[in-house]
Amino acid sequence: MKKILIIALTITTVNGMAQQIVPLFGDADIYISNSGHYYKDVDNDFDKFVGTWKWIDNSNSWTVVLKKILQIDDGDGYTYDALYGEYQYIENGIEKVNTLANINDSNIHPLSHKISNPLIIANHHLPQCLDCEVNERRISITIEHPNFSQITGELIMRYRNEGGVEKIYLNILDGQGKFTLNEGDPTNIDIPLGEYVLIKQ
Repeated sequence: MKKILIIALTITTVNGMAQQIVPLFGDADIYISNSGHYYKDVDNDFDKFVGTWKWIDNSNSWTVVLKKILQIDDGDGYTYDALYGEYQYIENGIEKVNTLANINDSNIHPLSHKISNPLIIANHHLPQCLDCEVNERRISITIEHPNFSQITGELIMRYRNEGGVEKIYLNILDGQGKFTLNEGDPTNIDIPLGEYVLIKQ
């Protein structure tokens, strides 16, 4: 029995040394190759953004579906948690974008979805949130044009629960993700830049 206990403690110690948990939000350097680190959403900042969210304005609508994945392993010697998603945009009753069918496609890497590459950001991160709580955290995440991966925007998302109604206050910024394009190609994502309030469905 004593030998079994020693072996179990040895295995636990080796595994503990192989994978150090590093908070995704913090001052530590992140994503160090071959570190064995697990960059974990320790405070579950991503969790409240998971789900289906919708903005409606007359015949215009925008639906966003977000999911969280744990311990992605890119083969770079570390793992990390991430938020990713897909979206549908309808303008004047005409569907301009719909990538929602891809949300459950296991052949798509989480960082290859049309909404991906999240960061947990503090209140002082631009654009500044003047009515945020002192320690409130938001999410910055990239949104891609459905047909041109080089055309991107940046979503700054803030979660609020107002009278039991869950909302995301969302600001779309120009992602500056542009390269030389062919004449006639779009110069921005199909959703107008600006502020939106999406309600959880």
